[in-house]
Amino acid sequence: MLRAGLYTELRVTSCVGPRAHTLLPLATMLKRTLHLSPIACVALLAATGLACNKPATATENPAPSAVVESPAATQPAPSAPTPTATATAAPAAAPAGTWVAGETWRGSYMCNGQGETQAQLQIKDGGNKVEAVFDFQTPKNSGTHRGISGSYKMAGPYNADTHHLRLVSGAWINRPAGFVTGDLDGQVSGDGRTFSGLIRAPGCSTFSLHRAG
Repeated sequence: MLRAGLYTELRVTSCVGPRAHTLLPLATMLKRTLHLSPIACVALLAATGLACNKPATATENPAPSAVVESPAATQPAPSAPTPTATATAAPAAAPAGTWVAGETWRGSYMCNGQGETQAQLQIKDGGNKVEAVFDFQTPKNSGTHRGISGSYKMAGPYNADTHHLRLVSGAWINRPAGFVTGDLDGQVSGDGRTFSGLIRAPGCSTFSLHRAG
């Protein structure tokens, strides 16, 4: 019950809400604070829109999400490098036109009884069908056949893929007594400047010729 003759401010302490602790217009008519039951509080505050024993509703803006999108997440992941096939290096090919008409190759070959013999190959026709003249001269100061020279024709196919050339001996141009012809069976070096292999003649072994100039 209200106590007559008492006037003070009315502060609602048992109600919770957005208007909690709000002074009511009725406070000027009371002397002391009213202690209301929950039922009386509901009845008194129904007209003011306050709620008793009800948690306040947050009116502030909602806090941002704790998960922040990373800039990297919006970017596509770098793609893995495309494997590159490693090509196996092919053997160095002799330069085009290895056998050129008019060129001369010089060197030597070995035969029993005459030692290291000087040799010269003059190219008469080049390309894949080589024609040449083979000149030789035995050492002047050693062997059983000293200072003897001779020459004969040669011809044979050249394989540009394998760098192989076999020159088969032909007719004599200058034949010294007691000498026979021999074939040249060999390979051209990768730089196209050396022709070496076997000289196929009785008692002979290897030869090596180098492009002159």
